[in-house]
Amino acid sequence: MCLAAAALAQDGLGRELATQVDVTIQPDGAGGYRFVHAGEFAQSNGDLDFSQGRARGRVMRIEFVIAEDSVAGATFKPVGDDAFWIVEKALAGPGGEPTGPYFGPTFPQTITHPGGKRLIVIDKNDDGKLYRYMLRFDLNGKLICDDPDMGNGGPGH
Repeated sequence: MCLAAAALAQDGLGRELATQVDVTIQPDGAGGYRFVHAGEFAQSNGDLDFSQGRARGRVMRIEFVIAEDSVAGATFKPVGDDAFWIVEKALAGPGGEPTGPYFGPTFPQTITHPGGKRLIVIDKNDDGKLYRYMLRFDLNGKLICDDPDMGNGGPGH
């Protein structure tokens, strides 16, 4: 059994919930890039809220997908831990962003699919904390990043 399947199978109660977040990447006209997110739990700025409704208390299998109408050549970094950085917002760097890959039990698995257009993140969603996450992309050899917020369900939320 692959690690992603094992992470989901651990919850024999069927509590896991899959959700897709489409990410559109376009030039912003000022030399940078604009990111627009779309999905059931996503705001257009990329903030995700898993603290309420049917997501609350469920293991989340988040699939980030680079939308087809994105700038040509954009892919997620090839290694999942390098494509998805996350930190508890209270512990974020001086600019409020994550400063490196995540190590801990809440986000046990990140996988970049071959071809780099999809990124799977497993979120245990059980600690009630607010996180700042960063999606990291390669664009024709250049690193570009997007860093919205993610709210988890649990006793603190």
